[in-house]
Amino acid sequence: MDSNGNETNGTGVDLYEILMTIQEHPFLQDVPGVMEHFWHMFVIDALVGNTDRNNSNWGIILRKDGKKDIAPVYDNGNCLNNKWDDKKMEMIMKNLSQLEAEGYKARRCIFEIQGRRINPYQIMESMVYQECSDVICRRTPRIGDCMNKIQAMTEEIPVLSEVQKQFYTMIIRYRYEKVLLPLWQRITEKELDFSEEIGEWER
Repeated sequence: MDSNGNETNGTGVDLYEILMTIQEHPFLQDVPGVMEHFWHMFVIDALVGNTDRNNSNWGIILRKDGKKDIAPVYDNGNCLNNKWDDKKMEMIMKNLSQLEAEGYKARRCIFEIQGRRINPYQIMESMVYQECSDVICRRTPRIGDCMNKIQAMTEEIPVLSEVQKQFYTMIIRYRYEKVLLPLWQRITEKELDFSEEIGEWER
């Protein structure tokens, strides 16, 4: 069932349907870490602005001996505003309201809830999905540690224009600072408060 209550075959873009398929499909029951892998992709795709992580863009490797492994992440071409020219990137970087909209406020990914495409940052900020919050807690510090490396790697790509290099570095850092880092702090504080509350009960 999808989020509208309709029967589906597990190949759609309804978020509820996808999560139920991961949880209940017999083929996935003996593949550890699939749900974590999905949310890991969800968070990183939000960071790089990938709007096309549909069900054909990730998968499971079935080996000759019958063993199943999660496939390495592939098909990441629809990210970092790859269809934009330098002029549009420059315009966004000079306009704070447009940078906020493109950075996270008005973004949409391929997934839907009740037939409407969702903003991935709003899903993360809702903290409705514990697995998603867990991934944010684990990955955000590492992303922060790698931010300078991401910038250095971007600057070394010879086919990118200087404007592209500046925009890619800015938009990734912007999403990290405006969404992931504050959210990581909120989740961490919430978990700390809960641990302290449990401690009081046990005394």
